[in-house]
Amino acid sequence: MEINERIYQYLKKTFSKGSFSHAYIFCGPEGTGKFDMLSELFFLVNKERLGLTGESLILIERLVEKKGEIDRKKDISVNQIRQGINRASYFASPKKKIFFIIREADKLSDEASNSLLKIIEEPPPNVMVFLLCEKEENLLITIRSRCQKIFFNPIPEEKIREYLLKKYPQAEENKIKKSAAYSRGRYKLAEKMVIDNSILKQREELFETFKKTVKLGWLEALMLVEKITNSRDDVAEIIDEWVWSLNELLVQTIKKDGNQRSEKKILTMIKDLLLIKERIDNANSNKKIQLENFFIKTI
Repeated sequence: MEINERIYQYLKKTFSKGSFSHAYIFCGPEGTGKFDMLSELFFLVNKERLGLTGESLILIERLVEKKGEIDRKKDISVNQIRQGINRASYFASPKKKIFFIIREADKLSDEASNSLLKIIEEPPPNVMVFLLCEKEENLLITIRSRCQKIFFNPIPEEKIREYLLKKYPQAEENKIKKSAAYSRGRYKLAEKMVIDNSILKQREELFETFKKTVKLGWLEALMLVEKITNSRDDVAEIIDEWVWSLNELLVQTIKKDGNQRSEKKILTMIKDLLLIKERIDNANSNKKIQLENFFIKTI
């Protein structure tokens, strides 16, 4: 665990002392190595590599439903949790630890959350629960209070660049630099961009399109909103990229001339976008109307 060595050494020491918790929350942005850490822990505990099948792994993920041409992820259901608990009870063994893993655990339905409490409060023998999420605050307080929390913070750009240079020595230095920058602290995403040029190109275009749209006018902005809300389901991720773009623009503005009016406008845009993202995440509000109003107000 080169990139998250500090976390790994802490968990390894905890295991050697026999003080492993029965339930953990791994919290942090997607692509910061949460699942990779589980693979290392699984080997540490069970002396074998983690596979995506087998009696020692119960992996629960959001299911995808198709609406027209768009694939949309559903919240994790109570039936998924109940089936997982039944499997954990059936396969429980004194010889091996069962890893009960929930990806995107902050997207549990209310019923699923209440059902999950049962296995956290009264886990079957040798079952360890791992909740992977980006927003710990979206989990029930009762769940959070019964789990040990491990935070996977965004990784500094320089550290990602060093990691990529070491792992991909044949890659172009400029590509490494761009991948590290556009990853926004997520080394797994940086790796994908080094391997697949189309992913890097998409991130660059997203960054440049947003900057141009803000400068061109509201008509172009409405066309952009139409495009992304009709064809993509990852609007929250796109908003994250826009916020990142604005943060970069803010830094450049401060360094260039320190124009307080421009700085204030950029900060207001960041605040508005974060509010829109929160509304989309929590209330399932109309994404198109929210973004249209943002651009009409901004431009």
